[in-house]
Amino acid sequence: MQDEDEQEIDEQTSLNTLAAQCTNIVDAKYVIQKLLNLVVEKGVESAKAQYDKKELSARIQQLQKEYEQANQLILLTGDPDVHEVMEARKQERKSASPEDRFVPYSTFLKNELSSSKTNIAVPSGSDKARRRTATTDELLGTSLMLGAKEVAQNLRPIPETASTSDSAGDEMKKSSNSSNMGDEEDLSSQADAPLTSRGSSSRQRVAQITAFNSYVPSSARSERGTPENFRNRFLCRTHTAEGHQRHVNCVHATETHLMSGSRDRTAKYWDLEKCQIVLDLKSHLNHVNFVRILPEERHLAITGSLYVAKVWDLRSGECVKHMNSSGLVEEGSNERVARENKVPASEALMYTCAVDDSNKYMFTTCRNDVRVWNLDTFSSVLLLSGNHSDEVSCLAISQQHNNIIRLAAGSRDFKVGIYDFNPLTHAAQSRGVLSPPHKSLVTAALCYKDSLFTASRDKDVMHFSLRDFKRDHIENDAHNKPVAGMCLIRPLSDHPHQSVYLTTASREGSLKFWDITSSNRMRLADSIYNAHSKGINGVCANSQLVFTASDDETVGFWQIQ
Repeated sequence: MQDEDEQEIDEQTSLNTLAAQCTNIVDAKYVIQKLLNLVVEKGVESAKAQYDKKELSARIQQLQKEYEQANQLILLTGDPDVHEVMEARKQERKSASPEDRFVPYSTFLKNELSSSKTNIAVPSGSDKARRRTATTDELLGTSLMLGAKEVAQNLRPIPETASTSDSAGDEMKKSSNSSNMGDEEDLSSQADAPLTSRGSSSRQRVAQITAFNSYVPSSARSERGTPENFRNRFLCRTHTAEGHQRHVNCVHATETHLMSGSRDRTAKYWDLEKCQIVLDLKSHLNHVNFVRILPEERHLAITGSLYVAKVWDLRSGECVKHMNSSGLVEEGSNERVARENKVPASEALMYTCAVDDSNKYMFTTCRNDVRVWNLDTFSSVLLLSGNHSDEVSCLAISQQHNNIIRLAAGSRDFKVGIYDFNPLTHAAQSRGVLSPPHKSLVTAALCYKDSLFTASRDKDVMHFSLRDFKRDHIENDAHNKPVAGMCLIRPLSDHPHQSVYLTTASREGSLKFWDITSSNRMRLADSIYNAHSKGINGVCANSQLVFTASDDETVGFWQIQ
């Protein structure tokens, strides 16, 4: 210690000497560098000394607690009453069965002492000794004692981390021979494996519709919200549809039935009157991107996955047609198919569909264009093109007075293109793109009378007029995360005015309700935060209910009030 003090004095003396002899900038830089090195060195030594001091203090406290516990044990073993209890218990052990012999010492000692009248001091729970960290040798020694079967039973699959990207620059990777399924995850990392190996729950969920309990324990309110989050003056959560093993991507409803599509490659057909599942439609190539129930007299439904739209007979549950994005139509098949992650060069991803009011024509996305289908003959009619430089991501339809079908197509090039389609002549006309565009890819579009509402990943909602194609209003940052879907509701409480409200669903799991009839501007009327514990991917409504598809693998039922 004395040598270190002398060395430190010598260093300070040498530095003082150098500082006194400093005559130019070079010498000054040298002295400053020496001082910095000395400060860093002393700081490291000081931190190390403080760390050693803390370790020694912790060790001293541990030894003190061990010493106190040893004294308590000596007092306990020296007490005659305790000695008699232990001897009696030892005699009972000798005659006991093997199952009764392996009783922890602390258990029977606590039971015997609690029944005795002797006042014995027992260490309190607050005086627990500090747990010593197991060494590597001890851990290895323990693992060697386990059988291979026990080790295998203890292994559990690593849960999948849901990766979502809300940035404006998150574009889809494109190739002439392959394409990604969506923006939420990379399909190249998926395989045709059991659901449990891809991150879903090992417990197969039973497909059922259950009454929703608005009571949430205090421990879960931070994630799901308080009971007040599940109702407002427009909606009240009533039921939940469960059964999908992965995120629910889309929903579509009529007055009596509901259809939901999921990332588990299935679409489920529900009876709303009986509150039960009717059909479980499988054999999809990949995620189910869209679902559509045709009028009940036709008993048909359409589901889209990857580059194929399947037409289902809802009476038998059989797939009757395959409508490919290229325009080819094939006979349907119910054979189980392996998961496909790549799209053939001649095909394109089908992101969504839209059906006109007559339910005769269907529009589907096809790269930068939109394909028109005749649902009476299940044949391709026309390809609408010319407005976009990137893939079309969403569609909306407005029926004009002259029987012209006006189609709005939102794209990944941030623009919304307008087409007019004549169902009598099968002719189409491009009306150009709306200006100004969004700041990111368009995620949702909805038409109401002569108005068009569009939403984007930039979290904005725009209101355009379909008469002059000008923007009437923009709602900046309508949600904290991108809007995933929109629908219209007519609350019963507004009767007889029957005001219409635009409902927007967000990836943050919230719902917002906008007054769109009182003026051209969108006025926020109410909202429901944390409507789901995870993000909402789609929303639809009939005259009485609103349905929300969520990443929490459920469909929420909301009664319109």
